[in-house]
Amino acid sequence: MNKVLMTLIFLLILLMGCQDNHVSKDTWGSKQNIRMEDISEIEIQKKEDSDVILPEQEINSFMNAINRGVYDAGKLDIGPSDYTVEINLKSGNTKELSIWVAEGGNLFTDHDESGHYTLSMSEHTEIVEILNNVYSEGK
Repeated sequence: MNKVLMTLIFLLILLMGCQDNHVSKDTWGSKQNIRMEDISEIEIQKKEDSDVILPEQEINSFMNAINRGVYDAGKLDIGPSDYTVEINLKSGNTKELSIWVAEGGNLFTDHDESGHYTLSMSEHTEIVEILNNVYSEGK
Protein backbone atom coordinates (compact mmCIF):
# COMPACT_ATOMS: atom_id res chain seq x y z
CA MET A 1 0.00 0.00 0.00
CA ASN A 2 2.79 2.42 0.90
CA LYS A 3 4.60 1.70 -2.36
CA VAL A 4 1.46 2.39 -4.39
CA LEU A 5 0.81 5.62 -2.50
CA MET A 6 4.43 6.75 -2.91
CA THR A 7 4.31 5.92 -6.65
CA LEU A 8 1.12 7.93 -7.09
CA ILE A 9 2.60 10.91 -5.23
CA PHE A 10 5.76 10.69 -7.33
CA LEU A 11 3.73 10.59 -10.57
CA LEU A 12 1.58 13.51 -9.42
CA ILE A 13 4.66 15.62 -8.64
CA LEU A 14 6.24 14.61 -11.95
CA LEU A 15 3.12 15.59 -13.92
CA MET A 16 2.84 18.92 -12.13
CA GLY A 17 6.48 19.70 -12.94
CA CYS A 18 6.01 18.97 -16.63
CA GLN A 19 3.21 21.46 -17.18
CA ASP A 20 3.95 24.32 -19.58
CA ASN A 21 3.29 27.34 -17.37
CA HIS A 22 5.27 30.05 -19.18
CA VAL A 23 3.86 32.61 -21.56
CA SER A 24 4.73 32.19 -25.23
CA LYS A 25 7.77 34.22 -26.22
CA ASP A 26 7.23 34.01 -29.97
CA THR A 27 6.74 37.69 -30.63
CA TRP A 28 8.07 40.88 -29.20
CA GLY A 29 4.59 42.32 -28.74
CA SER A 30 3.22 39.53 -26.59
CA LYS A 31 6.43 39.32 -24.63
CA GLN A 32 6.74 43.02 -23.87
CA ASN A 33 3.05 43.90 -23.82
CA ILE A 34 3.51 47.58 -24.69
CA ARG A 35 0.12 49.09 -25.39
CA MET A 36 -0.25 51.91 -27.89
CA GLU A 37 -1.86 54.18 -25.32
CA ASP A 38 1.23 53.79 -23.06
CA ILE A 39 3.59 55.34 -25.64
CA SER A 40 4.31 59.06 -25.42
CA GLU A 41 6.80 59.18 -28.33
CA ILE A 42 9.27 57.15 -30.33
CA GLU A 43 12.66 58.71 -30.97
CA ILE A 44 14.82 57.28 -33.74
CA GLN A 45 18.49 57.90 -34.45
CA LYS A 46 20.04 56.86 -37.72
CA LYS A 47 23.70 55.94 -37.59
CA GLU A 48 25.71 59.19 -37.79
CA ASP A 49 22.59 61.36 -38.16
CA SER A 50 20.35 63.42 -35.90
CA ASP A 51 17.45 62.14 -33.82
CA VAL A 52 13.92 62.37 -35.18
CA ILE A 53 10.60 61.85 -33.49
CA LEU A 54 8.31 59.38 -35.19
CA PRO A 55 5.06 61.15 -36.17
CA GLU A 56 2.02 60.04 -34.20
CA GLN A 57 0.33 58.62 -37.31
CA GLU A 58 3.34 56.30 -37.88
CA ILE A 59 3.63 54.96 -34.32
CA ASN A 60 0.86 52.40 -34.78
CA SER A 61 2.34 51.03 -38.03
CA PHE A 62 5.83 50.92 -36.54
CA MET A 63 4.72 49.09 -33.39
CA ASN A 64 2.56 46.63 -35.36
CA ALA A 65 5.55 45.68 -37.53
CA ILE A 66 7.89 45.38 -34.53
CA ASN A 67 5.33 43.37 -32.55
CA ARG A 68 5.33 40.66 -35.23
CA GLY A 69 9.07 40.06 -34.84
CA VAL A 70 9.91 36.44 -34.01
CA TYR A 71 12.33 35.86 -31.14
CA ASP A 72 15.59 33.95 -31.63
CA ALA A 73 17.75 33.29 -28.57
CA GLY A 74 20.95 33.27 -30.64
CA LYS A 75 23.47 36.05 -30.14
CA LEU A 76 24.36 38.34 -33.02
CA ASP A 77 27.87 38.79 -34.34
CA ILE A 78 27.33 41.66 -36.78
CA GLY A 79 28.30 45.31 -37.11
CA PRO A 80 26.61 48.27 -35.43
CA SER A 81 22.90 48.76 -36.00
CA ASP A 82 21.52 51.08 -38.67
CA TYR A 83 19.05 52.71 -36.26
CA THR A 84 18.64 53.07 -32.52
CA VAL A 85 15.09 53.49 -31.25
CA GLU A 86 13.86 54.79 -27.90
CA ILE A 87 10.25 54.07 -27.09
CA ASN A 88 9.33 56.59 -24.41
CA LEU A 89 6.40 55.53 -22.27
CA LYS A 90 4.01 57.82 -20.42
CA SER A 91 5.13 56.13 -17.19
CA GLY A 92 8.60 57.63 -17.72
CA ASN A 93 10.20 54.30 -18.65
CA THR A 94 12.14 53.90 -21.87
CA LYS A 95 12.47 50.81 -24.07
CA GLU A 96 15.52 50.78 -26.36
CA LEU A 97 15.87 48.82 -29.59
CA SER A 98 18.54 48.50 -32.26
CA ILE A 99 17.40 47.86 -35.84
CA TRP A 100 19.33 46.49 -38.82
CA VAL A 101 17.74 47.14 -42.24
CA ALA A 102 20.62 47.67 -44.69
CA GLU A 103 21.87 44.92 -47.02
CA GLY A 104 19.15 42.41 -46.28
CA GLY A 105 19.08 43.14 -42.55
CA ASN A 106 15.70 42.21 -41.18
CA LEU A 107 16.14 42.10 -37.45
CA PHE A 108 16.19 44.07 -34.25
CA THR A 109 17.36 43.65 -30.69
CA ASP A 110 15.74 44.70 -27.46
CA HIS A 111 18.45 46.15 -25.20
CA ASP A 112 16.88 44.37 -22.21
CA GLU A 113 17.39 40.90 -23.73
CA SER A 114 20.21 38.72 -24.99
CA GLY A 115 18.60 37.38 -28.19
CA HIS A 116 17.24 39.10 -31.28
CA TYR A 117 14.03 39.31 -33.31
CA THR A 118 13.65 38.52 -36.99
CA LEU A 119 11.20 40.44 -39.18
CA SER A 120 9.40 39.00 -42.19
CA MET A 121 9.94 40.64 -45.57
CA SER A 122 6.66 42.58 -45.31
CA GLU A 123 7.50 43.82 -41.80
CA HIS A 124 11.01 44.75 -42.95
CA THR A 125 9.60 46.69 -45.91
CA GLU A 126 7.11 48.49 -43.66
CA ILE A 127 9.83 49.50 -41.18
CA VAL A 128 12.16 50.69 -43.98
CA GLU A 129 9.36 52.80 -45.53
CA ILE A 130 8.56 54.39 -42.18
CA LEU A 131 12.22 55.14 -41.46
CA ASN A 132 12.86 56.52 -44.93
CA ASN A 133 9.77 58.76 -44.70
CA VAL A 134 10.73 60.07 -41.30
CA TYR A 135 14.26 60.95 -42.37
CA SER A 136 13.22 62.47 -45.70
CA GLU A 137 10.65 64.69 -43.94
CA GLY A 138 13.11 65.62 -41.21
CA LYS A 139 15.59 67.19 -43.62
